[in-house]
Amino acid sequence: MKRKNFSKMVKNPSGSAELRKVRGKNKVGFSPVEKKSRQARRYSRVTPYLLGHKEISQQCRFCVGIDEAGRGPLAGPVSIGIAVVQRDFDWTLVPGVNDSKKLTEKKREVIFLHAQKLKKSGKLNYHVSLVSASHIDRYGISHAIRKGIADGIKKLALNPEITKVLLDGSLKAPEIFLDQETIIKGDAKEKIIGLASIMAKVTRDRYMVQVAKKYPNYSFEIHKGYGTKKHCDALERHGVSSLHRTSFCKRFL
Repeated sequence: MKRKNFSKMVKNPSGSAELRKVRGKNKVGFSPVEKKSRQARRYSRVTPYLLGHKEISQQCRFCVGIDEAGRGPLAGPVSIGIAVVQRDFDWTLVPGVNDSKKLTEKKREVIFLHAQKLKKSGKLNYHVSLVSASHIDRYGISHAIRKGIADGIKKLALNPEITKVLLDGSLKAPEIFLDQETIIKGDAKEKIIGLASIMAKVTRDRYMVQVAKKYPNYSFEIHKGYGTKKHCDALERHGVSSLHRTSFCKRFL
């Protein structure tokens, strides 16, 4: 049997018979609490399937990993990566996936290019959202990360009825995704989160290298906006730029 294209399977979730059935039930009077309870019982009845270290139910056809990069820098956006694979994804197609911080820049780039090719061939999907420094200053870093997660999930058109979501650290997906789990140091424990972290970091690093040409006084191509001595010395000499998070740079104002 010819294998269906991955991107077509993920998108247009509203057309599934099961989702229409759930929506139909909601119209006859199930409260939100009752709906969650019924769905939770349904997830608990099915046989688990092992993906990496975590088990996902037979109900779930896709596993999603979410991680961020650039929470702490003094300049630049925060980057939120979301990676999506089918439940039977062959991880030998992307060898070496781990916490992005434990990999060399060269290794991250190799994995990033592998993921791009696999996306084009329909074997996986991903999206990276960059949320600006100005948004961080106005609403805070936590809000910026939540926005990045919501934007990425919307872009990927994920269907919560058939999706298991694994997140790193203290991250949370929208509540509609009942089958979600936050894992401390998840980027080192779960390949799907590790892949999301790599996509987020490489995308942000590339952006900082590119934008460094516009701000030559700060050497963003070297430190990527983090608070290194070189960066702090540049801030002392030149002050903050429009790329800086002023809420993170109050000592230099």
